[in-house]
Amino acid sequence: MTRPRLTIRRAMLALLVLAVVFRMVLVAFRVSRQPNAQTLSHLRRFRDDGSPFVYSHATTASQYWAEYWRRSIGAGWPGNFVCPCKAEQESTLGRPTVDVGTSHDMEALNRRMNRL
Repeated sequence: MTRPRLTIRRAMLALLVLAVVFRMVLVAFRVSRQPNAQTLSHLRRFRDDGSPFVYSHATTASQYWAEYWRRSIGAGWPGNFVCPCKAEQESTLGRPTVDVGTSHDMEALNRRMNRL
């Protein structure tokens, strides 16, 4: 039985596959192990009067995967991510809102809100 030859092309392809797999595992580890990963906080403003407020809730699998894929491709988090809670909150409050920031660190958003 003959073994397949290890050519430069095959070695480069194997290295590329290994690097992609390593990157995906590393990003998954970083996203799941970050502090306060179970909560997601939003700094929002009301459109009519501009008053800011911070809203926090538990994260879901869809938010984890949104953050995971954005970080995997090198896009910023949250970037243009719009949390599904925005529509629910607007219907509950009866006022439209504008997202200012999203983070897992509620204290940082509170400090940013106090500067506004």
